[in-house]
Amino acid sequence: MKCLWCIALLAALALSADADGAERPGTVYKLTKPFLAREGTRSAIETRQSRPRGSEIRCNILFIMSDDHTTQAIGAYGGRLAGLDPTPNIDALAKRGMRFDRVFCNNSICTPSRASILTGQYSQTNGVLDLTGTLPADKQYLPAAMGDAGYETAMIGKWHLRQEPAAFDYYCVLPNQGAYFDPVFRVRGASPWTQNKITTKGHSSDVITDISLEWLRTGRVSAPVRRVGEHDHHLHGRPGIFTGRARLHGQTVDV
Repeated sequence: MKCLWCIALLAALALSADADGAERPGTVYKLTKPFLAREGTRSAIETRQSRPRGSEIRCNILFIMSDDHTTQAIGAYGGRLAGLDPTPNIDALAKRGMRFDRVFCNNSICTPSRASILTGQYSQTNGVLDLTGTLPADKQYLPAAMGDAGYETAMIGKWHLRQEPAAFDYYCVLPNQGAYFDPVFRVRGASPWTQNKITTKGHSSDVITDISLEWLRTGRVSAPVRRVGEHDHHLHGRPGIFTGRARLHGQTVDV
């Protein structure tokens, strides 16, 4: 199952914070019982606001997409790697937010999944049916709608939709799958978008995280609210490709 559960889980957590990043009480998100996974998590699509009506304070939204990340490798789901607990930070989010167990994914493959998230449409409607699909700027509905609502938007990490993510205010994206070490990123610039590049050092997951944090801290212009989408990429089963970050070596030796 594609990690589309991250949408609601992370958005729900982000929606409990004001624009200054501080958490505020008074917003409760619930899921109906069939979707619940763990006792003590909130249940409903029911939101209660304690703020006065007409308040201009709005939330930041941080969307993180973990590509091809099976639930068996997420500790909060209690799968075969739960004892190893390889995802303590995701587990902490699940404990404070919601965990989806019964979620319909309209297209679980990489590129069409991204297109569905960005358009809110089925693949046969948005036209992205496989890994060769493209999504032009006039169909990048999510960042456009967020911009219309007063959000400053950013797309950082794996894009994999071929055409420029022009509907975002800022982007720093990998060409196609990108490199796992010392990746090159495409950014907005004066030249055609495929020619505006920056080079980095390190593992792609670390670099994507660092760029995202840097944009959140210093890259934004003055705006009432912001949204950043960070998309990590997945590994392929080619010989030698499963070379991870040095600090993680040995963590799965007994698995």
